[in-house]
Amino acid sequence: WMLATQGGADDAAEAIRWAEKAVELSGRVDASHHDTLAAAYAAAGQFDRAVETAQRALDLARTERRLPLVNGIQQRLKQYQNGQPCRAANDVNLE
Repeated sequence: WMLATQGGADDAAEAIRWAEKAVELSGRVDASHHDTLAAAYAAAGQFDRAVETAQRALDLARTERRLPLVNGIQQRLKQYQNGQPCRAANDVNLE
């Protein structure tokens, strides 16, 4: 999460690698891991992938009834749709 949201351009690629691995290892059913991957894609300027991944995270968070996470993902999704990465130091993806 920190590499994706607080790192530089070089960190975005590493953030994507780590987040993709986390999504894979979790069986692709953990909303937080998808949320982190979306943030990593956005940090790398891959906003279409960020939007798609954030939407998946949102669907999973809703299914899990993780309302604080749902709210956070909704805010970040709007940023990605506007071509903006998640850069707030205090913006976290956990409940």
